[in-house]
Amino acid sequence: LKDSSGRPENLPRLQEAKASMPMIFLSGNDKLLLDCLQHGADGAISGLAGAMPELIFSLYGEFRSGHLEKAKQLQALVDELISHIEDFPPPWAIKLALEARGIDVGARSWPLGARLQAKAREFQNWFREWIPKCEIACRQTASR
Repeated sequence: LKDSSGRPENLPRLQEAKASMPMIFLSGNDKLLLDCLQHGADGAISGLAGAMPELIFSLYGEFRSGHLEKAKQLQALVDELISHIEDFPPPWAIKLALEARGIDVGARSWPLGARLQAKAREFQNWFREWIPKCEIACRQTASR
């Protein structure tokens, strides 16, 4: 079962359902990734992992290793990234992030208007400055 609802009130019921029947429970909403893991999720189908796989992987690993405070810090980075991409359709946000990382992703399905072009430049500038902060947090995880 993949839960993409974004509704934290569903998590206790999903946890109960998983306890009462054989199933795999996956988070489908990056905002609730850590909450889902704390409620018994086995993993995630993450949109952000397309742009920042090391962040999602590190959060998952820290949680599974019992390092809840570090997992919370990484979830805060996920939340920060989400707050900067909410104005874009999800595929665009991932493409913009990948472009900022220097990865050629090809043309978009339709061109950005002037307003979104400005927002895209603003996001990519922020993202380039944010990546080192994220990479440091993920490296600290990997070095354990």
